[in-house]
Amino acid sequence: VPVFSQFGQSVYASDVVQNCIDIIATECSKLKPKHIRTDGDGMITEVRGSINRLLRISPNPMMTTRDFLEKIVWLLYMNYNAFIYPTYTILNGKRYYTGLYPLNPNMVEFVQDSAGFLFLRMTFGSGDQYTLPYADVIHLRKKYSLNEVMGGGNLGQPDNDAILKVLEINDTVMQGLGKAVKVSLGLRGILKINTMLEDEKQAAERARFEAALNASESGLLPLDLKGDYIPLQVDPKLIDKDTMEFLQSKILNYYGVSVPILTGKFTDEDYQAFYEKTLEPLIITLGQGFSKCLFSLTELDYGNEIAFYPQKLLFTNIKNKI
Repeated sequence: VPVFSQFGQSVYASDVVQNCIDIIATECSKLKPKHIRTDGDGMITEVRGSINRLLRISPNPMMTTRDFLEKIVWLLYMNYNAFIYPTYTILNGKRYYTGLYPLNPNMVEFVQDSAGFLFLRMTFGSGDQYTLPYADVIHLRKKYSLNEVMGGGNLGQPDNDAILKVLEINDTVMQGLGKAVKVSLGLRGILKINTMLEDEKQAAERARFEAALNASESGLLPLDLKGDYIPLQVDPKLIDKDTMEFLQSKILNYYGVSVPILTGKFTDEDYQAFYEKTLEPLIITLGQGFSKCLFSLTELDYGNEIAFYPQKLLFTNIKNKI
């Protein structure tokens, strides 16, 4: 009797989900973040300074830019919220940034002081708790809907109820496939011994039968008159191809990753659709979230912003480049 285990409540137990997020995070890790300034005539210049120095190679001592971007996207898809803290020093009234650190708190509370300023009270796995001005933290949100300040569901947590139902069915199907393979390779027949034997003699007869099986190179088993071999017709039921593809496509569509993108056998048109549907909104979120935190209102008025440049045109054809 096949017994199926529960899938659980974490969508990240699914290999398909992990593959989807890994593809998105890997593509985003190729982005080139830059501090740029746009003047009144629309001319864009790259600004030299502490921000570009951090963004170019190493946002903090533990990470390269690629590691940093990949970490942010994973945190965003796991928690539907991502927090990045920029460290800085102040010289002559101006901020000089010294690092950008992704944060992974266990709990986040929004609190307000008597003057109406918003703060984040963060509790980490170590039990340490810190309260930081919300304006000093880069906050990225995914599926920003029911909650006033957090991405995700009503309580600011990942809202995975819809995809969990599909993942549970997919997991049950995968378990069934594994058990079907085991059944098909397991019991194949019954050796009927036509004499009354004691337990020890039965074991010896079974050992003799197995030795005959192993010694047979022609596929034919020689037996004497005392034994009959009765083959069992094992016919495990498998899920049809269309059902499997339907379940996989439901998961892929949820994360905006197509089969060609998943397998790496995509055309320029496939990648363009993936970019516009999945990557571009994420790139816009990154640019606006970083710009809002790192620059004052005056600096924003003078055209300062953080832009995340994709390198997708490097390997496309001439027609698309034009």
